[in-house]
Amino acid sequence: MLKYELNIDMRATGVRIKALRQEAGLTNQELAETLGITVQALNKWQRGRELPTFQRALMLARVLDVTVEEFVVEEQSQQSMEREQK
Repeated sequence: MLKYELNIDMRATGVRIKALRQEAGLTNQELAETLGITVQALNKWQRGRELPTFQRALMLARVLDVTVEEFVVEEQSQQSMEREQK
């Protein structure tokens, strides 16, 4: 059986969430209210300190009109980086 491991780059994911929010023309307050969360929670996502729950990630994707894959950044493992260099 093949084992699959996924590690999310929280910092890069946060940067992407912030950029997509800005592209959508939303303030932190507007997006937080739309998602039913606090501005502090949104700031934690954007700073890479926390990740949204699965439910909130789906809501965020819908509000920003993107897929979850467009803002979640996967860390590259050493093995996959070696493959890309070949």
